[in-house]
Amino acid sequence: MKRDIWAVFPDGVLKNIEGTVPGTLRLQIEIEYLRGMFDEPGISFAVELTNCTKFKYSEYEEQPTENIAKVQEREPELLYVISEHPLVLDCVIGTLELEYDAMRVTLPSGSEVSYESLESASEKYWSEWNARAKSDA
Repeated sequence: MKRDIWAVFPDGVLKNIEGTVPGTLRLQIEIEYLRGMFDEPGISFAVELTNCTKFKYSEYEEQPTENIAKVQEREPELLYVISEHPLVLDCVIGTLELEYDAMRVTLPSGSEVSYESLESASEKYWSEWNARAKSDA
């Protein structure tokens, strides 16, 4: 999956992180409005990063950490992609740096979600949001 796919998760919160670095990391990204665009009930996506060699969270004014438990405790809220190579995500109070070979996104049932369906759902949601905002103005 292309690294720019992280851009579909603005306001997504990392609620659960399991695994090891180096190795496979499994993330739960809670993002109710985007999950609502898919038929299966739920408020989160499961993301699996294979051969993950970097997972570093840097809160502003704090020392960076690669400790998965500490990052999970902070529940970073994703905002946007700063850089794809290296992959750096801007979060509400810091940045998250990731390096991995492959990314797989699934629904809680295990059904895989393609890059195209995530991109399409995001575009549809934001188009509908913009239309509502204009009609409310």
